[in-house]
Amino acid sequence: MATMERPAAVTTDRAAMGNTVGANPSMVNSVGANPSMASSVDTNPSMAKSFGSNSPTSPSVRNLKAEAFGDAHRQRVEAEVNAYLLSETRKAEARAATAESRIEQKRMKDEARAIEHKKREEAKAEQAVRAAEVKADKIIANAKEEAVRMKAYAAEECEKGIADAHTQAERAKAEQEELKIREIAELKDRAEQMRITGELPFYEKEKKGMGTKMKHVLTCHHGGT
Repeated sequence: MATMERPAAVTTDRAAMGNTVGANPSMVNSVGANPSMASSVDTNPSMAKSFGSNSPTSPSVRNLKAEAFGDAHRQRVEAEVNAYLLSETRKAEARAATAESRIEQKRMKDEARAIEHKKREEAKAEQAVRAAEVKADKIIANAKEEAVRMKAYAAEECEKGIADAHTQAERAKAEQEELKIREIAELKDRAEQMRITGELPFYEKEKKGMGTKMKHVLTCHHGGT
């Protein structure tokens, strides 16, 4: 707690209070207005001398001085208490203002920190999006290249399959043609032998079928030529 400063305006002069009592006729005459006090003074000369209205040791003067001193002390206490209260109030207000300023500075720092954190996170998110887009573009490009390769391979395989099928068909046709020619030649040779030997295979069921077949072949062969 700070030491109380005594206001310069609050000062007490006991001598001045004594002069005030002497200058007040009512205070001086109060002794004379009291018959008992007056009779006591009259019967005792020394008391009358000591309790004269102008004597500084008279009861009325002492009472007035005590009252004046009490009033001055109360005024001094009131002034010093008011000064102390004002000083401490200003100190408390200054401390509160300092605390509020620190709180506001901390709030501003926290707010700036939160905004900066938000910006960093947003930048990271945008960077992640761009990276994902680049990766997606690469994936799409790779997929397109793979699709082109697959289509080319499929076309190549298709052409190869068609060529193989054509080759096999031509080979099969050639083999079939060769087989037909060989079979016709064999049938001609056998028919010639039958003519030479005079064999008539048509009476036998099996040979009849063979003869019909040979006759059909010969007919087709001669018709074609």
